[in-house]
Amino acid sequence: MGSSWHSQGRQNSETFDEYELGTSRRNLRQNSGLLPQDGARPRTNQSHSAANGSLGTLTAPQSSVEISNTGVTGPTNDPTTRGQGLDRYLKRHHITGIAFSGILGVGILVDSGQIIGLAGGLGAILSFIIAAIVVTSVMVSMAEMVSVYPYWGLALYPHHFVGPSLGNTVGVVYWFAQATSLATLIVTGALICAGDPEQPHKVAAYSAVPLVVIPLVNAFSGIRLYGNFEWIIKWLKIIFLLGLDITVIVLIRRHGVNSLGISSTFNPTRTPKNATDNFMISGPGSLGSFLSIWTSITLAVFAFVGVEIVVVTTIEAEAPVRDLPRASRRVCIWTSLLYVVTILIVSLNVSSVDTGLQPLLGSTGFSPFIIAIKNAKLSHGSKMIKAVNAGLILAAWTTANTDLYAASRTLFELCHYSDIPWVENHLGKANSGGTPLWAIGFTYAPSLLALLSLIPGDGRLVISIFSTMTTISVLCVYAAECYAFICFKLRIKENFIDRDGDEYRRNYFRVPRQPFIAWFGLVSCTLLIFFNGWYIFWEIHNRHIKAGEAAARLIGAYGGVLIFVMVFLMNKFTLKPAKKRFNFPMGSREHDEEIRPGTRRYKTMARRCYDFVK
Repeated sequence: MGSSWHSQGRQNSETFDEYELGTSRRNLRQNSGLLPQDGARPRTNQSHSAANGSLGTLTAPQSSVEISNTGVTGPTNDPTTRGQGLDRYLKRHHITGIAFSGILGVGILVDSGQIIGLAGGLGAILSFIIAAIVVTSVMVSMAEMVSVYPYWGLALYPHHFVGPSLGNTVGVVYWFAQATSLATLIVTGALICAGDPEQPHKVAAYSAVPLVVIPLVNAFSGIRLYGNFEWIIKWLKIIFLLGLDITVIVLIRRHGVNSLGISSTFNPTRTPKNATDNFMISGPGSLGSFLSIWTSITLAVFAFVGVEIVVVTTIEAEAPVRDLPRASRRVCIWTSLLYVVTILIVSLNVSSVDTGLQPLLGSTGFSPFIIAIKNAKLSHGSKMIKAVNAGLILAAWTTANTDLYAASRTLFELCHYSDIPWVENHLGKANSGGTPLWAIGFTYAPSLLALLSLIPGDGRLVISIFSTMTTISVLCVYAAECYAFICFKLRIKENFIDRDGDEYRRNYFRVPRQPFIAWFGLVSCTLLIFFNGWYIFWEIHNRHIKAGEAAARLIGAYGGVLIFVMVFLMNKFTLKPAKKRFNFPMGSREHDEEIRPGTRRYKTMARRCYDFVK
């Protein structure tokens, strides 16, 4: 029964009548039997017991699962038994590796050309800066919640602090977004391999490779090996991106840009066409400039999708209280710096009026890095382009691999919010190696949407629609997480916990100016969601688009919102989520030691430098 993992009885403690942390709290956990047995494997288990500490507990009357310090424990299953849950083996460098692998992909390497062509060089830089600020505001809010409750993933916080309907909706929509993103990235890599998008048989042949390899990597690698694999991929992607930046700088120095054209568009003036004409969509004037940048911000957010994977790894993190906030901060900072510097360098070499850049409503396009190499007319330019294409394929397919990981873990989490035994016992169960094979297999099914690219004429349009729906769906999730943090802060205040106190600062990640940062993230995401499809209405008004394509684009722009609302209403009024309740203690540094006793802390300068590089 694994009694040493369970509390010796339910304790109806009023939430935080006492606020104590440190050794006294650890002693209380030991006395209540919450610490694992010596030599027990650290697992995140799926059943629902009543294990909770006597101190440090926030309760939520509407929520649905009870979680203990060491993971979610079960009434009948020993947590050390084989095949009961996920392994907590991910260290900080594994977590950042998985997150970077999910972020650095076609968003910055390919779609950045579309943003430059739409808003100009300066507009593209502003778009990425604003998108970085919005995403960072969301991530710092989630980082504080995950440091306080380091148990599950994205769905936990709206589930616990708002209600089970919103929590289930966040989980379902995020799973859908990552599952469809898997299909779009597979097709993107296949199109780069095929070279000619008008030959569907080539696209199908190249799509078959990741459709076979990606599920095998997720299913049979094990979480420790998978984390090491993603860490290697992270550095390969960073080196590849820095190599492209250096190449573009060399091209600027070699071929020269006589006039940088640092105007309202920050655009090179090597073309006779006035660059400011290309800065606007709806015509000249400040309104056109604003709308161009607004649309570019929505596109830039797609490049940042994946930063939230840090929170998804909570369920398998070895020391979540210590590592997850630091990983969140590091991923946001480094991604923002890499993106802004890359866009700045590319904007100096590729004109926004270049005919090779992807138009907003077009179906073809090239990476701005490839355009820069083509424009340089180098003697070995074709070989360089092949090398860049190989890197783009690696970036697309490894990002798809990470999407399958994030979606399967989110589905695994959702299954434990369900009262349906079959769902919990199959989709919510891991094998003896700690891998949720059922969740991976179920998530893999939507990747077959990649075969829609074989439809003559409209296949790539369908894939483009799914790509847009992914971005908007993730924005809906971001907005829900910001709202969950606002409710979280209110709950903290209601339980007389001082966020400004020394104990809270010492044990948890805390960002000042809250909840204003969360409100900023909530309002920004909401505005981006509801005004992301304005250009389609402009095209319809000016009759620049066919009715069928306009309808398809509108589905892509607002389909994610529609799915979010429909799933929420179904959970609220039809499915009636289970009315169990969360009742679990806040995490602390001692929580990390309970998960993995004897975790080493790097103290020497050399070890600190090594830890920073990882």
